[in-house]
Order: sequence, then C-alpha cells, then structure tokens
Amino acid sequence: MPKGMRAFTFLILFGVTSAIRPVIGACLPTTLASLLANPNVTRIFRGQVIALRSVQYLLPDNVGLADGQVAVVRVGLVWKGSMSRETVVHFRLGEGNSGLADEGDYLFIIHELSEFGRKQFGLPPDGEPGLGANELGCDVIPFGSPYAAQLLGRVPGQIPR
Repeated sequence: MPKGMRAFTFLILFGVTSAIRPVIGACLPTTLASLLANPNVTRIFRGQVIALRSVQYLLPDNVGLADGQVAVVRVGLVWKGSMSRETVVHFRLGEGNSGLADEGDYLFIIHELSEFGRKQFGLPPDGEPGLGANELGCDVIPFGSPYAAQLLGRVPGQIPR
C-alpha cells in the first residue's frame, strides 16, 4: 500500500474508532463495573480539593523530573475502598499537563503508590498507603462532567468513615 494511502486509512480508522468510543484526553472511557473489579484501583471517591501544593517527582530510570501535585481532599462519597473524611492524593499531571484546581470537585480513581511511587513523592518506604492518581480526565474526572455522570450512573456512593 502506498505511504499516502496508509496515512489516509489510519485517519479513516481513527475517525471511525473515535466516533464509536470517544477518547477523553489520552484515556479511553471505562465503566464503573470494570473499575470496581480492577484490583489496581483501590479507591473511588468524590472529593473536593481543600489544599494543593505543586511538586516535581523523579521519572523512572532517573531520566528527569515531571510536574505533579499533592492535594488534601475532603471526601464526600465513596464507591470503592474505605476512606476517612480527608485524605492526601499524589497526582501526576501526565501528558495533558492540566493540574487540579483549588476547591475543585472531582471523581478520584485511586491506586496505591508502589515502592517507587512512594520514593517519587518523598514518602517513607513504609507507613500508611500513599494514594496516587494520574492525568486529569483519566484518574481524576471533574465531578460535574458528563463522563463522571455516565461512569457512575445511578449507583449511590457511601458516606466516608
């Protein structure tokens, strides 16, 4: 197939695929059921950012630093995991380069930081689990967005402990 035709075919396939399953940022939409079943997703909750600090964290293989944020979040409702009313989330900005907003209301899809993740954010190797999230629109979704509403449907959240 000629080079120009391959590019045209890619654009057509990408357009059809995107029309069927829209891409949000660099993330594919998912379902609440798949998130609840995913063992890497340890917590899902709605929360409001009440304090925010910009940080830089070390990339793997010491290839440089990347921008991130550490947020104190007031938890409103919980769909997965046990949560206290306030928690700290270690957030990697990702390719979108959009950060959390102070007082922003989000749906957080959380993983526990690995040993390396803890090191990246300057946490001691042991202690309480460090909570992490990546990329606005993927692991942190503005709560008032259509995607958050579609993801949660009519499933009620629980009050944090």
